[in-house]
Amino acid sequence: MRDEQAEPDETSRLLEHDVPAAAVKRKSPDPWRTILSIAAFTLILAFSSDIGFVPQTAILQDIVCRKYYAQHTTNLSQSSALGPADRCLIEPVQSEVAYINGWKDSLEILPG
Repeated sequence: MRDEQAEPDETSRLLEHDVPAAAVKRKSPDPWRTILSIAAFTLILAFSSDIGFVPQTAILQDIVCRKYYAQHTTNLSQSSALGPADRCLIEPVQSEVAYINGWKDSLEILPG
């Protein structure tokens, strides 16, 4: 026959048996592990945000270079003297790329 139990209320125990104190007590996380995890996450985040910078700059430089030589057809003799890789390394093209990158960086900071 089943023992009759009293109706549960706010003072009655939720568990029938006692839980050992060792099972309830949690070990606190190691502070060095937490610091190293945060540092690793920050390093990965910084690396991943800068990994696209070189290809993006190369594409931007190519666009500015094409527009420059489309507008300045008188410089064809100078551009033919330069190799295909060096023809975009002239000062007007590089200053325009730096100008655009400066504005891009400034505008990316604004939301933060």
